[in-house]
Amino acid sequence: SPFLSKDVIIQKVRQVHLSSLFDKYEIKIGIYKDADEWLTGDSIPDVEMIMDDELMKPYRTEYDGIFFQNWNTVTATKRYLSRINIIRKEVQVGYLILDLQLKKVIPNDVYFELLVDNRFSPPNAEREYNYAVFTNGEITFSSGEFNYAGNFLNELLAVNNAENGKTIDLNGYTHYMMTDDEGRIIVVSAVTYSFWKIITNFSFLFLLQAVIILVIGLFIWFYNFYKGFNLNYSARIQLFFNLAFFIPLLLVSIVTLSLINSVFKEEVRSEYNEKAVNVAENISTVLDGYIHGTTNREVLLNRLIEVSKFTNSDVNLFNKFGELIATSQPLIYENKLLTRYVDSRAYSRMIENNYTEWVNIEKVGSLNYNANYIGLKSYHTGEFIGIMSIPYFDSEQHLERQQISIFSTIINIFTLLFSVFVAVSYFVSRGLTIPLRMITEKLKKTTLHRANEPLTWHSEDEIGLMVSEYNKMVKKMEENKRELAISQKETAWREIAQQVAHEIKNPLTPMKLTLQHLERKLENSDDPKNKLALQNLLRHIDTLSDIATSFSTFARMPIPEYLPFELIGTLRAAIGLHRNVKNLQIIEEIDENIIVVLGDHQLIGRIFSNIILNASQAAPSKKVMLKIILTVRDRKVVIEFQDNAGGIDEAIRSKIFVPNFTTKDTGSGIGLSIAKHGIEQSGGKIWFESETEVGTSFFIELRRNLV
Repeated sequence: SPFLSKDVIIQKVRQVHLSSLFDKYEIKIGIYKDADEWLTGDSIPDVEMIMDDELMKPYRTEYDGIFFQNWNTVTATKRYLSRINIIRKEVQVGYLILDLQLKKVIPNDVYFELLVDNRFSPPNAEREYNYAVFTNGEITFSSGEFNYAGNFLNELLAVNNAENGKTIDLNGYTHYMMTDDEGRIIVVSAVTYSFWKIITNFSFLFLLQAVIILVIGLFIWFYNFYKGFNLNYSARIQLFFNLAFFIPLLLVSIVTLSLINSVFKEEVRSEYNEKAVNVAENISTVLDGYIHGTTNREVLLNRLIEVSKFTNSDVNLFNKFGELIATSQPLIYENKLLTRYVDSRAYSRMIENNYTEWVNIEKVGSLNYNANYIGLKSYHTGEFIGIMSIPYFDSEQHLERQQISIFSTIINIFTLLFSVFVAVSYFVSRGLTIPLRMITEKLKKTTLHRANEPLTWHSEDEIGLMVSEYNKMVKKMEENKRELAISQKETAWREIAQQVAHEIKNPLTPMKLTLQHLERKLENSDDPKNKLALQNLLRHIDTLSDIATSFSTFARMPIPEYLPFELIGTLRAAIGLHRNVKNLQIIEEIDENIIVVLGDHQLIGRIFSNIILNASQAAPSKKVMLKIILTVRDRKVVIEFQDNAGGIDEAIRSKIFVPNFTTKDTGSGIGLSIAKHGIEQSGGKIWFESETEVGTSFFIELRRNLV
């Protein structure tokens, strides 16, 4: 009718003649008077070709007036066309053209997942395959991202030599080609399995084996540890090295994948939030008009569908009471998969908490997805007029590809570093245990029967500390050997001294009694020679008795008691015993009043007295001046006994501390030996310095007790 709006025709076709089965298609309806004059509806591509029967012959189907084209675009695949003649009073007045394009699977289209029939899924929906069909050398159908256009078929045939059912690697893809009975060539293509993927598979299996071995090793170690057995030091070093590398890298890998996952999800949310805001801006004005009655429902639905197609997403509109107004996927609600009311959590955020945007996690059956909610306000009044919802996925497939790519890189690097680390840890552990093996060999050879050589280590590390302690031990052991030898000699001397004293005293007593008897008999004798001889014999017997008594005293000498005592008093007491000696002058240079040292005060006192006595007896024919000097050196005290008795001959200086050596006519020669033993047992030192024809200085060094 020339008096009615031609849009009514389009509305009737959509609402009456196109049922819900066509929701898988993007539908365009256009009304044309002829090829050059468009009246209303959608603008149809290639309308001139559709109007030409000759040009449309290759696309005819077995159904009259329906044509089919391969239509491989970004958003659609498979195109059906129908040209319907509009006749009034047997006169051709126009054409109604239907253009149906089968939608491609949109990964983020939530409702498509709920409604899609697997018969309409592209062949590469689950697996990343591309394929094409060639008829007479021309592409009649293709799917996927590989470009089959150009000279591809000729290149493929040149490589394949027309052999059927053979795989060929070309242009980074592996192609499988077959020819059917009608001469059509079908090619299926997939990305060539690269060497890097083979390495990744090897790395994965290698690390899987390494983890299994590591777990078994840890189990064995814990079992042996529980049973009381331990791994050797080298094996523990390798185990801890590998764990120190493996665990951090594993944690870094987990954290990296987690961060990538969270960043990707945040990017997707941000992208869809931006998309939702743009959709809201495009639709809020129409919704405002619909709410206030200035725009009809058909205009709102058309705008909603148009925006949904443009953004490749599903859009739902709810009024301010949370009731569904319009949707781009009515089947979801007609099939009662979702309620016709907005989600209660989203409604609470929008209405009660005045949120302008909100992302809600929702679920239909086992399908989880996100829904981006936007609050819509009137452009003119600013009042709240409704809520818009856009459901979407996090693009799990894309995220999974990213994770696999990163994980492949990580495990390849992991395998390389792990292999290097295993080798390095082996050699490092051997290098670290070299000094331990060296010390072990030295310890095996350490003995008391010969001199032990010290170890040499040029670094002040833990091994250096161990070597230093070993060398100290060797030095201490050598000192202990010398002390043991001295102790053994002294023990032997004590036994000899005791035996000698016993053997000497036994005949001396009767000899002395006999000589004393003879002396009484000769008291009235006139011969002085007899009296002198008897007196000499008695004096020598007394000397021998004194010597025997000294040996006996040396043999019975008690074990010293090493305790703190006051040194100055002990020294001055020893000096006081010799103050009245005629040929001895003592000079003191002692500035300290109280000094506490460690030792046996009785033994130290006898040593002081013996050294003073030796100085007084060193030069009987002259007056000896003895200077006693006390010096404090940090934790030590040095007492110097300096005389002017003429010094000690160089030939006998090495024998001064030897037991039973003396330069005097009387004496046992064990005094200085006892002094040396007692001082060294106290932790001190005794030595002398002598200058011939001048004098001698004896030095005694004792440890101070500062506690």
